[in-house]
Amino acid sequence: MVHNAHAGSSLIADNVIANNSLGSFPVGMSIRGNGQDDDDTPMPIDNVTLRGNVIHGWGGGLLLEGSALDVQNVTLDRNILEGRGNERVVNHFGAGGGTANTASVTSLDNRFWNQNQGNGLFEIEFGPVSFETWQAEVGDTTSTVESPGFPDPDRDIARYHDEVLGAASSYEAFVAAAREQRRGNWQDAYTARAVNDWVRQGFDLGTLFADGFESGTTSAWSSSSP
Repeated sequence: MVHNAHAGSSLIADNVIANNSLGSFPVGMSIRGNGQDDDDTPMPIDNVTLRGNVIHGWGGGLLLEGSALDVQNVTLDRNILEGRGNERVVNHFGAGGGTANTASVTSLDNRFWNQNQGNGLFEIEFGPVSFETWQAEVGDTTSTVESPGFPDPDRDIARYHDEVLGAASSYEAFVAAAREQRRGNWQDAYTARAVNDWVRQGFDLGTLFADGFESGTTSAWSSSSP
C-alpha cells in the first residue's frame, strides 16, 4: 500500500502494488487530505501526481479522501488500476461533512478494469458510478476500461524462490535464505532489486536501474515483497 497524507507537490510513480494476501486494509493507494497539524492548521493535499502505477489483485484500488478544502490538484496519469472482486478501482469521498471535490482531479490515459463490473468500477460519495459518470466528473476523455492483459501478474516471492532459484516454494524459505546474506556469502538473487525486476516482468514492465529507479519512484510490492 502507498499512503500519502497531507502533502504537497508530490510525484508517486511507477509502483507495482499487487497480490495482497496478508494485509487487512485493502487499499492499494491512499491519498488523504482531511487533516490538521498540531496547531489545528488545515493540511490539504495539493499538487500530487500519480503516474504509471499498477494496482492488481490488492482487494482495493485508489482511495481519494477529502473535500474541496482538503484535496486540490490531483492528477492520475497513465496508471493501470485493476480489481478482481467486488472492489471499486477508485473511491472518492469527502470527510468531516464535506463532499468529494471531483473538480480537483485530472485523469488522463489511465486503464481501469474489473471483471465484475456490475457494481460499478468507481464510487463517489459512497455510491457506485459508471465509467461515463466518472469521466464527466473529472473531465477525462482519454482513459479506457479494458483488461490490461498482463502476461503473468500473480508472481510472488514463493514462486520466485521456486521458479528462479530452484529452492523451496515459500516466503519463509526465501526470508531465511536472505537473512544468511553477508560478506563472503552474497547472492544478488536474494536482493530486493532482483525480486522486484522479476515481479515487474510479469506485468510487462521495465526493470530497475542500479539505483532502484526507472522514472520517478519505482518499486514493486507483491504480497510479500522485501
